[in-house]
Amino acid sequence: MTTSPLFVGIGLLVAFGLYRRIRRSIGRRKVTRAFVLRGGLSALIAVFLLASIAHDALAGHLVLLAGGALGVALGAILGALGLRLAEFEREAGDLYVTTNRYVSVAVVALLVVRIGYRLVVGYGAIGRLGSATGANATAPKAAGVGAAGAAPGSSGLSTFQDPLTLGVVGLLFAYYAVTYLAVVWIDRTGGDRGAG
Repeated sequence: MTTSPLFVGIGLLVAFGLYRRIRRSIGRRKVTRAFVLRGGLSALIAVFLLASIAHDALAGHLVLLAGGALGVALGAILGALGLRLAEFEREAGDLYVTTNRYVSVAVVALLVVRIGYRLVVGYGAIGRLGSATGANATAPKAAGVGAAGAAPGSSGLSTFQDPLTLGVVGLLFAYYAVTYLAVVWIDRTGGDRGAG
């Protein structure tokens, strides 16, 4: 099996994005407009994710509901823990925050592991889809099952039909929403110390 240059390029872009995310997440940072914007966007995405989870609950997808809700709850708890362990300083009227490196690394590591897993599984599913349309396309399939073991009408690659992925995404956005919005609130109210 050969590796497509497209997949290598996408992999390199993802790796570069993760590297930048890790560099921004760890260490001392000044609270700027970009910091405020990230907090607002994270909160907005978290709200949309909660709406999606509620929609899944109404549609009877209780496993998705449990995965997403657990992820959002754990993300909020990790955000509160991260704030408690963070260090806040004021210099010349500007607020600087140093987040706890262990909490930040744990959140980013969860994201990296889940993305890696989805890429490996997704790449394998694409290979199986390709082989199913090739020489084995005439082979009989089990009733009600499409290519690569996916349900009919589905490619088997949908990200948010997996409760674990939905939970990790919920954790990520809830963590960043709690962290960024609380730091912005501390900056606006003139406090120099978080929940500690």
